Amino acid sequence: MGCDPVYEGNHSFTRAELDEIFTHATGKTLGEVDSAHVFSKTLTNPKITGIAGDVVEQSLLRYPPDSKQAPDLNVDGTPTELKVTGLKRTKKKGDTFHAKEPMSITAVQPDKISSQTFETSPFWHKVSQMLIVYYLYDSATTVQAADYADFVILGYQFHRFDEDELRDLRKDWQLVHDFLTDINENSENPEAEYPRLSSELRSKLNMIDTAPKYPHPPRFRLKRSVVDTMYQKYLGTEFTILPNDVNDLESLDKLCDHLTARYSGKTTLELMEEFGIPLNSTGKLPKNVHEQITTAMLGSPKSKLNSLELFARTGLIAKTIPLLANGLPKEDTKFYHIDFSDFTQESIDDTDTDETIISRAYTFSDSELYAYLHEQSFFFTLFQFTDPKQRKEDGTSVFRGFRRITIPDEDIEKYGEKLWNHTRTLIMTDSLEDVPTGTRKKTSGDSTAPNFMKSSQNPLFIRGSAANSDDSAKTEEVNGIRMIPQYFWMKKQYIQQLISSSSPR
Repeated sequence: MGCDPVYEGNHSFTRAELDEIFTHATGKTLGEVDSAHVFSKTLTNPKITGIAGDVVEQSLLRYPPDSKQAPDLNVDGTPTELKVTGLKRTKKKGDTFHAKEPMSITAVQPDKISSQTFETSPFWHKVSQMLIVYYLYDSATTVQAADYADFVILGYQFHRFDEDELRDLRKDWQLVHDFLTDINENSENPEAEYPRLSSELRSKLNMIDTAPKYPHPPRFRLKRSVVDTMYQKYLGTEFTILPNDVNDLESLDKLCDHLTARYSGKTTLELMEEFGIPLNSTGKLPKNVHEQITTAMLGSPKSKLNSLELFARTGLIAKTIPLLANGLPKEDTKFYHIDFSDFTQESIDDTDTDETIISRAYTFSDSELYAYLHEQSFFFTLFQFTDPKQRKEDGTSVFRGFRRITIPDEDIEKYGEKLWNHTRTLIMTDSLEDVPTGTRKKTSGDSTAPNFMKSSQNPLFIRGSAANSDDSAKTEEVNGIRMIPQYFWMKKQYIQQLISSSSPR
């Protein structure tokens, strides 16, 4: 199929030319490759936006920035979109990275999308082939534009989505198209209805979202989890593909409905026997026995849910939730390790409707916490104790099914934004304190903890987690206060509420 001249690409290169340019640039800092002296602009404008992309365009590729909806490049006759993407260090051991933010693609254009097909859409022409340049945003705090000069270019890739990914992208785009077309054709005031877009579709979208929230013009973005998966595949990470065409959220839901109907009520020991899961070397239940049962049910040969490509790509957060006999989760649930730079960032690069890069204030809807709650869904495997006095797994707990849960928008705004604003205020106004919490259980002395929001104040909260709370475990520091690693948690009563209000899978 020939390319529409509108989308043929603005600047022509051969693949060999680009390979030579970016192979030579890999391992160097943005400052070292800045032959066009782009960073000189930061002397008079320290908060200039899009500096990393400007360096790649103007110093490495030697063309001025433009704001056309066409892909940036024409590579051997193929339109190719250039994306310069920041990665940050994870809190995990080793040199591992994750996407700094979702990848913004192009404007949604709610008033124009009805006349488009997927193949003719600006979105498809932007993502059909991309040249992605990765750099390391090597700072735990927000930096000014000049500091980007120290950030290293990690590598590059020419990226095309595989067949499963392409099918999901097409399905996601079509959902947005049909939703907006229905509004355009049936609403007396379509613009008043457009803000429904993000909240009403997000539980159905596999790989994209639409952001930011109104009144800002919405844009198609690849979810942060998608960018993470793209980078991991670039590094050579091999993910496990589920069998039987279980390759999107809809097919996963159908499989889980079937598995729940088949296995609900069976005990842990019965399911271990069913799937050939042995006791450990000491004759006890494996520590991750419920995760092993879950992956075996799904048909995976691997015992880790995070090795499943579908979970990684769609951002499914998998947790086993042990329930007491009365239905209350046994304990509060820990999720991710907090990156406190998320609470101190003041501005963010964005793109206006005409594709011009602008700077605007950083808000809760831009934050890592918002993305975690809004972009992703939670996959809970439920096992329940039958004895009211039971608190420890002995193989007799029974399988109660699965829940795939999307946090309601109103909860994100009510509880998530409350937590983010409270934490941001503590840090930005220097109100963070280390307060006594009692006597240490495992070591001598008094225990202390930062005055972050607690479970008694909000169902979403921050709490430390470590083997002990003595000084040697306090490996993090915020505003001069040393603390044990801090995590995002959900209160057990809130987890129960989510389970009760969701459909069994």
